[in-house]
Amino acid sequence: MKAKVIFFGASLAGLQAFESLKDKVDILAFADNDLKKQGSNIKGIPIISPGAINDIEYDGIFISSMYVVEIYNQLIGMGVPKDKVVTEWSASLTPKPKFPWDAVITLFVIVLAVMFIVGHF
Repeated sequence: MKAKVIFFGASLAGLQAFESLKDKVDILAFADNDLKKQGSNIKGIPIISPGAINDIEYDGIFISSMYVVEIYNQLIGMGVPKDKVVTEWSASLTPKPKFPWDAVITLFVIVLAVMFIVGHF
């Protein structure tokens, strides 16, 4: 059974994460703070408001954005358990055996590096 995840960030990094992980995880939704994106979709996956996250049963939230610290703090402030938030810098991450945390974190670092190299920062 695939892990059920939400990507927080519905932009280039989110799309790249989707393309890399779509066969490995069950992507339930993208969450984004941009009101213009909410209600639309990426590759058929709905883009929801952050407030809708707590209405979904998920195994993890992958931050697919350059605003990692801000989004992490927002999620924790919303009551999302720390062990369900995946960031490339989180030293306190407690992975679950069924979820490929190492692959997700590695992908996130690669995506950020590529974006930096091609000038998207």
